[in-house]
This record gives sequence, structure tokens and C-alpha cells, in this order.
Amino acid sequence: MQLTLDQPGNILFINTYSNEGFGIAGDHHAQSLTLTPDVMELHESQMSLSDLNASLAETVVKRSPDLVIVGTGQTLTFPELAFSATLMQAGIGCEVMATNAACRTYNVLAAESRDVMAILLFEPTAGND
Repeated sequence: MQLTLDQPGNILFINTYSNEGFGIAGDHHAQSLTLTPDVMELHESQMSLSDLNASLAETVVKRSPDLVIVGTGQTLTFPELAFSATLMQAGIGCEVMATNAACRTYNVLAAESRDVMAILLFEPTAGND
């Protein structure tokens, strides 16, 4: 799915997303990642829903975005309550959605110069290496 054609300024946008990965800044990434308008962090090991826990939320709190968009894969699945509760206690908003919707939402918010972070889980499909 093509998401954006141009990239104004130095903002990191998600150009494409498919069952083969993410296209960001001219590169293809077939792995889970964390993205802000200015920093991309690739996760070396494949993240799963169980990784969205209080420990990860504490790491997010240290970076203090205004809003975290969580893409949980092909379907909407909520992380453990401790993840969202930790963010809420720190005054950080959290929206959980399927990864394709999370990519689109992140792009809109990043284009509006919002202080947004996306945590995007990638689910490799059969036949992908």
C-alpha cells in the first residue's frame, strides 16, 4: 500500500507498508520498528504483542512523546493493560490499531508536526524470509 509520495522537510514518513515490510526514507525494513518524525529504531528481534509491556512503556516514558501509536499487526489486538496504564500515568496518549491504520495515522500526525511515536509490529507472512 502506497502511503505518501513526498516527504516535506526532514520528517521520517512511512512511504509504503505491505505484508513484506515498511518502506521508509528509501529503504525497506521487514521487521518491527519504533519511529518518530526524526528517529527510526529497528528492532533486531521480532517483536510480538507480549513485548508491549510495562518495561517497554517505561522506555517510551523516558522519551516523552505526546502520543504513541501502536500497530499490532494485521488485526487490532490490545497489549497488556500495564503498557497503556504506564503511559497514561505519565500523561502520554496511546492509540492501538492494526499496523496499516497505524502507519496512516502516524504519517498524518507527523506531517502536522505532532510529537508522535509509532511502535509498529511486523508480522512476516508465510514465504517471507
